[in-house]
Amino acid sequence: MRQANIKNGVLVLGGGIAGIQASLDLANIGFKVYLVEKTPSIGGRMVQLDSIFPTLEPSIKLLMPKMVDVAKNPRVELITYSEVVGFSGSNGNYEVTVVRKPRYVEEEKCTGCGKCLEVCPVSIPDEFNRGLCRTKAISFYSPYAIPKVAVINPEYCLRLSGKEPCDKCLEVCESKAINFEQKTEKITFKVGAVIICVGAEIFDASKAAELGYGRLKNVISHLEFERMLDPSGPTCGKIIDLNTGKTPKSIVFVLCVGCRDKRFYEHCCNIGCMVSIKQAITVRERLGYDVDIYVCFNDIRAYGRGYEEFYEKARSLGINFLAGIPAEVRESPDGSLYVGVYEKILNRLLEIKADLVVLINGIVPRNDYAKLSQIFNIPLSTDGFFLEAHPKLKPLESPVPGIFLIGTCQGPKGIAETIAQASGAAAKVMTYLYVLGNTSQELLE
Repeated sequence: MRQANIKNGVLVLGGGIAGIQASLDLANIGFKVYLVEKTPSIGGRMVQLDSIFPTLEPSIKLLMPKMVDVAKNPRVELITYSEVVGFSGSNGNYEVTVVRKPRYVEEEKCTGCGKCLEVCPVSIPDEFNRGLCRTKAISFYSPYAIPKVAVINPEYCLRLSGKEPCDKCLEVCESKAINFEQKTEKITFKVGAVIICVGAEIFDASKAAELGYGRLKNVISHLEFERMLDPSGPTCGKIIDLNTGKTPKSIVFVLCVGCRDKRFYEHCCNIGCMVSIKQAITVRERLGYDVDIYVCFNDIRAYGRGYEEFYEKARSLGINFLAGIPAEVRESPDGSLYVGVYEKILNRLLEIKADLVVLINGIVPRNDYAKLSQIFNIPLSTDGFFLEAHPKLKPLESPVPGIFLIGTCQGPKGIAETIAQASGAAAKVMTYLYVLGNTSQELLE
């Protein structure tokens, strides 16, 4: 018999904290890792957060060292701004095809100086900052982008969109990194195992029209509020009324937006309660007792270590918890918001005047799950997330041998659980390839 051809490379699909941790663990025990990320930078959702619960530590303080470590690790090949389009093979010997989109900036030449941003004449909404500020048609994906390489948005670039023959970035780039002729690149490599950790999305709150998101300027998502709280964000960490620029006197947090709702998704988003408590405590610590804070909830689910104490801390700080989800958010002629909520414990209808309403959007499946499910032949569960082999006995394995699932693509979860899963999946990959390799030795003629 012939020896099986087992590959020691591993595809890690997704460059958030799950993919970063799994890649580091695998690289540190000797595996070649291909870390493929859809956006121009690694970091995922965690890089957008101001702080984490329940410790309130700055998110970037914990994440940035890992981002740097994975970028510097010689066994990790970062393939950013890329998507998997093909996957074939059998146990321990899979071929992966990746398409890398053009940045129109050559990675090996770009020094990250930022001069191109200064001269670009086109201003566009900043995707990383959730549209709360503007950036340029050529920009860095985030203040913490790794790789620190600019990317041109062809939809808005005057030259690439065919509107004008603009060469301003080209003229100012001393390293000659701008390349308007850059094309889509196809990359093929072989791996023995795959870890899928592509993350999830937050619910589009505009679908819950009664809450006014997308229609009322001072109704924002919790991710937008995270960017507002971040010192590197659009307001430099200042909490403001988006209409007036002044400090708000009343803030209302609305939980379970899009989740636990038969109109949209029935699952619990898992982290929403703690996100709202974290943000409410942050508001109290920064603005003091000059602001009224309300948290409207279905149930408070404080299940983790230190979470119940975190909830009690919020209550001790005078944060008002109301057992009910608002039926309506309306705006008065003077720009004030009025939140109508039926409070179940008090058994009465309340109307709260607010300067800012923060919606805690649920964690929901991404639109590209169906495509990835088809590529990797992994089924989706009834709630739309990737389905593991067994929820109790094989929570990290997919039904396909050698493919593992971690993070929020498998279902809503927090950072601690995600990191634990990442290290667990790395260990599973090591065991899988070791056993497969030993078995192949026994198949020698």
